[in-house]
Amino acid sequence: MTLFSVAIYIGLAVGPLLGGLVVAAAGPWAVFMLNALSFVGIIVFLHRWRKPSERKLLPPEQVIGAIRTGLRYMRHSLHVRALFVRDFSLTICGSALVSLLPLLARNEAGSNSILFGVLMGAFGIGGMISGLVIVPRIKKISIEKRVTSATILYAVALAVLSFQHGIIVVFAGVFAVGTALIIITSSLNFIAYNSVSSWVRTRVVSVHQLVYWGGVALGSMVWGIVAEIWGIPTALLAASIGLVIGLVTSTRYKLKPLTDVDMTPSMHWSMPRAMIDIDDHEEGSVLVEIEFQIDPTHSHEFESAMNKVRSIRLRDGAINWELFHDIENPNRYVEMFTSESWTEHLRQHERITKADLAIEQHAISFHTGKDPPHVSHLISENTSKQNHKSKKEDKV
Repeated sequence: MTLFSVAIYIGLAVGPLLGGLVVAAAGPWAVFMLNALSFVGIIVFLHRWRKPSERKLLPPEQVIGAIRTGLRYMRHSLHVRALFVRDFSLTICGSALVSLLPLLARNEAGSNSILFGVLMGAFGIGGMISGLVIVPRIKKISIEKRVTSATILYAVALAVLSFQHGIIVVFAGVFAVGTALIIITSSLNFIAYNSVSSWVRTRVVSVHQLVYWGGVALGSMVWGIVAEIWGIPTALLAASIGLVIGLVTSTRYKLKPLTDVDMTPSMHWSMPRAMIDIDDHEEGSVLVEIEFQIDPTHSHEFESAMNKVRSIRLRDGAINWELFHDIENPNRYVEMFTSESWTEHLRQHERITKADLAIEQHAISFHTGKDPPHVSHLISENTSKQNHKSKKEDKV
């Protein structure tokens, strides 16, 4: 992730400087032409790239269903929600410099494209040096402390730039922002990639990028308006204060990578035996019931353990979840959750991880019955009747 960010910052360091020289020598059209030609190599690489395909027993997810399942996972994952909150709180204020940098360059030296390229180069060089030198040396520091320290540096640099006097101060401030930003972005990218299960990783990274760059886009618009009304120094100072406020108010959303959590699929759920004909595996909701026998003296501990199980069920694809307590038999609890279809439920079998298994086993440890908790699978009767009717019509 850090090398990916460094590659971007190398482009930021070299590209704007060369672009400024090209604009000064040949005009803007030449820059856009060279930029268009640079994509030819990427297109050729992607065309020739052959990723090995994985053999799967279940059919691929439909687009809308996959999006819905991914969003449900993010909603019920505390770590992912914390990531998105930090994404937005950092970018909404951190976008001030990037959006106002052309105006800073103009104020320092008029309409000078070379100076703007130099400042963007300072931004890129700061990020490149930080990625190659600083980030490898702070790996033992927690990601939360890294992001906090880099955010403070970012805020200080913006405050200094708001009172800037001279090109050297501007250059140093932009360099410091580039240094801080790569620490932040590489840390956030690391969290996005390493804190989720493999089946949903691409979806989480995509939404992470959406929130990150959405914050940049919205923040750029806001700071442009602020700079137009109250001036560039006021906008930069307000963004600096906003970064500090965002850092303080988001302390409850800790950035914790799950590198010590085993996210590999456990595959410990036994495959249910369907004694009726399920014609369409993509239609008809499925209700799963799990019956427990619990000593009433441990009911509170069991309910607390099942609350963690609830998050797993909803995160992995269940559309609702309930835990019921029998009023006539205090020992009897029934867990119920619903999946959108039989195929979607089978996907839940593949999604549950070894870390989830430990949480499940803790809840099951309260079960006092001689046999394991009884599991039942029920499919929507409306769908079964509809499929049965379709069969009769086909025979006529």
